[in-house]
Amino acid sequence: MKNMLVIFLLILMNLSHAQIGDVIWEEDFNNLDNWMKITGNGSWG
Repeated sequence: MKNMLVIFLLILMNLSHAQIGDVIWEEDFNNLDNWMKITGNGSWG
């Protein structure tokens, strides 16, 4: 039982790490003028 608790705590510690840094990409849907109704991709080119 003690081994299971240790394993659980190790897994929990690994999952609790947050990514620190700037946002690389962000999608803002404030303006839908560039939105393509057919493909829905927002004018990727």
